[in-house]
Amino acid sequence: MKWLPLFVALVLGCVLGFFLSPKKDLGSPRSTALEASLAQGGSVESMGATEVVATEMSDEELIPNSGISEAWLAALKSKSQFEQIGALHGRLQGLTAEDFPKLLDTLDDSNRATNWIMGNLIATKWAESDPQGMLTYLQSMPQQKRWGMQNLLFSAWAKSDVNAAYAAAQALTDSRMRNSATQAVVRTVASGDLPRAMDMLQQMDDRRQRSNAVQSIIQTLAAKDPQAALRFADEQTEQGQLRNAQYVYSQIFSQWAMKDGAGARQAALAMPDSQMKVQALSGAMQEWVAREPMEALEWLDSLPVDGSVYNSRKEVFRRLLNQDFDTAKVFIESEPDPVQRRDILSNLHFQSFAWNKSYEDIESLFDWVGTVTTGSTYDQKVGDVLRSMADADPDRAIEFARQMRPGSARMNALSSVASMLAERDPKAALTFAQSLEYEDERERALNHMSWQLSRNGGEEARALILESEDPMLQRKVASQMVGEWAKYDRAGALAWVESLSDEQARNNSVGQVLSHWIQSEPVEAIDYMVNDLPENRLNANLSSAYSQWARQDPEAAIAGLAQLPDSEKVREADIYNRIAQAYVQHDPMAASEWIATLDDGPARDASVKTLVSNISKTDPEAGFIWSETIADEKARKNSLRQTVQKWVKDDPDAAYDAVSDSRMPAAEKEPLLKLIEQAQQ
Repeated sequence: MKWLPLFVALVLGCVLGFFLSPKKDLGSPRSTALEASLAQGGSVESMGATEVVATEMSDEELIPNSGISEAWLAALKSKSQFEQIGALHGRLQGLTAEDFPKLLDTLDDSNRATNWIMGNLIATKWAESDPQGMLTYLQSMPQQKRWGMQNLLFSAWAKSDVNAAYAAAQALTDSRMRNSATQAVVRTVASGDLPRAMDMLQQMDDRRQRSNAVQSIIQTLAAKDPQAALRFADEQTEQGQLRNAQYVYSQIFSQWAMKDGAGARQAALAMPDSQMKVQALSGAMQEWVAREPMEALEWLDSLPVDGSVYNSRKEVFRRLLNQDFDTAKVFIESEPDPVQRRDILSNLHFQSFAWNKSYEDIESLFDWVGTVTTGSTYDQKVGDVLRSMADADPDRAIEFARQMRPGSARMNALSSVASMLAERDPKAALTFAQSLEYEDERERALNHMSWQLSRNGGEEARALILESEDPMLQRKVASQMVGEWAKYDRAGALAWVESLSDEQARNNSVGQVLSHWIQSEPVEAIDYMVNDLPENRLNANLSSAYSQWARQDPEAAIAGLAQLPDSEKVREADIYNRIAQAYVQHDPMAASEWIATLDDGPARDASVKTLVSNISKTDPEAGFIWSETIADEKARKNSLRQTVQKWVKDDPDAAYDAVSDSRMPAAEKEPLLKLIEQAQQ
């Protein structure tokens, strides 16, 4: 494939030459005679190698301005890629509106490089002659194929009739397509008429579309005049017209550095300390880092450090070091400061460049890491290396990890191997975890693979978990797996959970199923809990299910309380308490209004206690008032004491007055007043 870049460059040169050169009359006798002679097998000596291609083409293939026929299309498919482009080039000028769709329909995904060039040739010519017809055709295409051609259409359309192009872009119903088309128009206009582009910007009501249009203008302006683009970006940032403004600054300074690298870097350094400065300096260094990485890194490392320079350094390291590991090694080894060296290593991700290296190359990194860092950074990076080793050769990586010395590095290595195996081969991952000798290592490995198994494990992994006699395996993995499964197959998930041999795993997993079930079918879920669960698990599961429900939809959970059976087995106070906890965190005011409607009793007392514990820090007076309403004497005294203890830290006088003026019995006031007096001493 080394020829492909040269081939594409050659073709693009031909395409540009076609559109930029004066148009000759391809229907003239001279050209027709030349083409006819070529078609008949004659030769023109000065044509050189091109006569070989031409002599193989028929009259219908070469005669221009003759439209598109089925025979021509069939002949086109039999030609080489280069011949196809040449034949198409000769046909484009004489095509009718009906010919363009035929040509585009013949393109498939078999030769993407060629078809991309041919598609752009066809689309460019069609957009010039019949933009509305092309738009109608594009709207019938799959979106994935439509994107690029639509942008090309609107760019070409804006050159000939900007008003019509802009109106057509704004009329698109799909918001993403509309935004993309609008940006294409704005970019085209901005390249030749910036004031007109700004007028278009002012007409946009949609804030996101306007922000994207601003970015398009800045990108276009930056290619011509980076300093002007910077001034414009500053203005738009101050006016709040830019989303993700920091990335725009990176683009501006990257363009600037291509013209004047030193000037761009100095301008970036002169900016005030901010995230924009971070991106500006990173962008200004992009070309330099790619060309002379060590020189650029040494310059960056020599700068007086402020917050922006520090973060720019991290950003540059992240970009460069994950692309060029040889440079990374040299620079890290040359850094004398161990703190700086660890900071650089923390931003180095071995997976970014190890994916195409051999197992032996990756294994060599293990020893190298030990020469440049120690402690927790070493432990962390060893885990990264082992993950890459497992990606290259799982069996050898497993054996390598087993031979490591005890410690955090070994633990991280085993966990990384387990996680990688779970992505590729759930059965092998479970077998590996169960084969580990020490309990803490098995637990760590299972924790790191449970998320992957829940998504990739499937029936095979579930069968292995059921068959396992290892209770830890079921406890660590089962509930995670069933949580996803129950969302689309509750009956199957529940049957599987009930078959688990470990009671703790079974109880935890049932709770995962019920937390989803009660929200969609509360009557059925509650009936199952009341009638099918062991009595010692009933209230725990009811409380947990209602708690999860209240976190998602507190008002629905409150309405669902009506489904609770009137049974002594059900401890309503616990359920009300869990709902109150979730509701108070979500909306304390609405929660207090609900609690105020409850009848006196254990359920209300439990809810009030929860409310008081949450509001007393921010509003101790309200907490005190609510505490007084608790019916149970012991619970009321505890709640009042806790509230006063918090209140007296901020305003002991107000707390003293509230207790003194309260209607509570003197026997209850006395310990509270003493508590306040002690705090005042």
